[in-house]
Amino acid sequence: MNWIIAAVIGYALFSGTNIIDKLFLSRYKTTPLAYYVFAVTPSMLFIPAAIILGLKIPWPLLFIIMGLGVVFIISILLYLKAMQLDDASNIMAVWQLSPVFVLILSHILLGESLTLWSYIGFFLLLLAGFFLSIEHTQGIRIKKAALLVLAACSLSAVYAVAVKYISGTLTPVEILVWGRLATFTATTVIFFTMPKIRREVYDIAKRSYYPYVLIMTLFILGNAGFFLWTYSVAKGSVSIASVLGATQPVFVFILALLLSRFVQELKEDYGRAVLIKKALALLFIIAGLVALNWQV
Repeated sequence: MNWIIAAVIGYALFSGTNIIDKLFLSRYKTTPLAYYVFAVTPSMLFIPAAIILGLKIPWPLLFIIMGLGVVFIISILLYLKAMQLDDASNIMAVWQLSPVFVLILSHILLGESLTLWSYIGFFLLLLAGFFLSIEHTQGIRIKKAALLVLAACSLSAVYAVAVKYISGTLTPVEILVWGRLATFTATTVIFFTMPKIRREVYDIAKRSYYPYVLIMTLFILGNAGFFLWTYSVAKGSVSIASVLGATQPVFVFILALLLSRFVQELKEDYGRAVLIKKALALLFIIAGLVALNWQV
């Protein structure tokens, strides 16, 4: 499969996880950390998967993988907190600043070259993200959610560049399995050492079957998307693979628009002014995507 196509399909699957995140946090009013600990529980299935596939523990890279698990958790928690504060499509639009951090880090650490078109893409993506991260009140102020997403972006950039680095040694399947097990280990420690989080997780678990349906759907979409993204990073440029995430808010917006007729929690502001703002930002994102792919 072409690595660019794989990345786009991966981001389409990720958009489904964004919708589930928003729905779960809105409906159950739990903390992002408790939700994430509960959501990671199905990752225990990767234990028998590793045994069946005969995967060997990558000892030289084990500490890097464990560190990536922690970085991933922190970035996700920042993102989930932001998701509680703003519309899903706005959050994912600001998330498009992540490729800027990836491009810089990949140039410094991996030697990926920056071209004139890359700088043009930087500017357009920055403009799009900033455009959707401001709101008009008695002036213009940066939303708190946008600041949280920016922090998450910087950590996700570290994660992406590290994945590119270890992809020279491990296959995408190995990165998926060991990465998810590292995250599962970290959340298990959180579960057993934080009584408040444990009580919240128990409270979620005692509800109807609906939370389990959401979490298993999240597990399938998230891991399928992550595998395709890892494949694209391993086979191509981590910078371009990351900037292809500019397609994700398009998928999020379309899904939210289609499902909002049936799911109250997904109703967003679809006023004329908001639609114009999002359309203009989308044009900047597409232009930035074209500029950054001009070099491919």
